[in-house]
Amino acid sequence: MSDGMQSEADFRLLLTTTPDNNLPSSIIQNATKLTVEASGDIKQTMLNSYNNVNDAYFQSSKNPKLLKAIFFSLTLFHALSIDRRRFGSIGWTSLYDFSMEDLKVSRDQAFAMIEEHDSIQARVLN
Repeated sequence: MSDGMQSEADFRLLLTTTPDNNLPSSIIQNATKLTVEASGDIKQTMLNSYNNVNDAYFQSSKNPKLLKAIFFSLTLFHALSIDRRRFGSIGWTSLYDFSMEDLKVSRDQAFAMIEEHDSIQARVLN
């Protein structure tokens, strides 16, 4: 265009956001995504995992204490897996990516298991 205006085909939007359930999925699906990796600090990675849940989530379970304990274990495993990635194959026989999505699925599975059963055997969690 001669007046310096760009056409719609050339339009680009740079959007930065924290995880938000209200963000339309169509925007995410059609976007080029860049993510910022955690600093490698296990404590900070665990805190980031806890940012995705609130106390109401735990209290909605019939056994909040057990859910909190399982979630703590899951976040610790997640943080250790993330931290160990920087060492490559040293200390690992193969690379394993336990992503934030894997953590969310594991959390939801633990919640469902607690709600469905009156007691949970430790060997089920292995």
